[in-house]
Amino acid sequence: MADAPYQLAASGLGLIFLTYLGGTFGSTVSGKLAGRFSPASCISAGIVILMLGTAITLADSLALIILGLTINAFGFFMAHSLASSWVGRYAQGARGSASALYLVFYYLGASIGGFWLEPFWRWTQWQGVAIGSWLLLCVTLAIGVGLWRFERRA
Repeated sequence: MADAPYQLAASGLGLIFLTYLGGTFGSTVSGKLAGRFSPASCISAGIVILMLGTAITLADSLALIILGLTINAFGFFMAHSLASSWVGRYAQGARGSASALYLVFYYLGASIGGFWLEPFWRWTQWQGVAIGSWLLLCVTLAIGVGLWRFERRA
């Protein structure tokens, strides 16, 4: 975004982090939604919202890209906060260890994400990153649906 066509200065790039406010709202709303609906269905909804936000970032308009990033933050933190609490709720024993294991995989996934997405960037830049992200999000969505089925049986 520092390059053409947007040529944002460092201060403008820094302001993009305000899109994380969408994540704060997503985390807050997630608890209320999970009280009304199944937590796993809300996790899946968060993933779908994240996929939608990623699609919006493909627009040419800077305003739409920022909106897409805000929607991404909302969907991500909605799904993440619910997934984290889901582990604690359904762990049969050693809940602390189960939560720690969840966080290990959360940070491991975040750490290797750049390695996963780099070939997609080389392939077709941001559009490739969106495709690489959607591939992972489809897997994550399948896991969310599996959690929903597990909840229904439990």
